Amino acid sequence: MSIEPSNTSNYTYQYRFRLGQLLNLTVGIGLLGVSLYLASRFELDNTLIVIVCFLSLIGLTPLLLTIHYLLRSFGLTIKIDQNRGTFEVTNNGRSNTYKLENITSMEICEQSSIGLYGFDFDFAKYIFSNGNICIATNHMTNKYFIPPGIEPRIYKEIFPIIWKRTNA
Repeated sequence: MSIEPSNTSNYTYQYRFRLGQLLNLTVGIGLLGVSLYLASRFELDNTLIVIVCFLSLIGLTPLLLTIHYLLRSFGLTIKIDQNRGTFEVTNNGRSNTYKLENITSMEICEQSSIGLYGFDFDFAKYIFSNGNICIATNHMTNKYFIPPGIEPRIYKEIFPIIWKRTNA
């Protein structure tokens, strides 16, 4: 993920299925499959129960986060035109246009890894002067637009869940 400003004056963020999402789904389904195989093939004892639970938890994490980000990104298009100073949000066919000056703050949430265990989940939240928010996920772009004059608040979470949907 890249957060530095660029020379590009137009941005379009829209959901795209990428290789990283395929990897997340493959790892998640694979680990769940291995845990189900172990649970059904061998006699359950305390050690096997711990291994199955551990593999299931690790497998469910990327699977559920990928589905969560898909649901938050699908049907959302964001078009930013710096030349005209507009920020257009189309959410399930409903379109709103804001001026870039209406963006009061920005937050970028990145996933922090636990040792070697880490997947690529992050999002940017644009907050407008009327209280509306717009969420751009890494399923939509790999480079977030930073409005001039705004210093984004960057924080890390182990499970970067998007609690509020785009309402802009």
